[in-house]
Amino acid sequence: MSGLFRKLEAITIRAISMLHVFYKYCISPLIGKVCRFEPSCSDFFMEALRVHGLIHGTWLGLKRISKCHAFNPGGYDPVPGVLNKK
Repeated sequence: MSGLFRKLEAITIRAISMLHVFYKYCISPLIGKVCRFEPSCSDFFMEALRVHGLIHGTWLGLKRISKCHAFNPGGYDPVPGVLNKK
């Protein structure tokens, strides 16, 4: 059962990754830089999926997106558990 879950997880992450590439190169240039965070919310989401897997990575990505509003100053906010250098 766990082998099946891992395969489904890998397929899902690959599909999300393809959507991310489409967004990054086709949609993002049209709307410009609007993310108040570094790394951007979409890059954060992909890194969270890569590091933490589908379930926890999705939770972290959704939490990050929920912080993207006018009352949050943004700034540097790396994926937890990753040694990032700014």
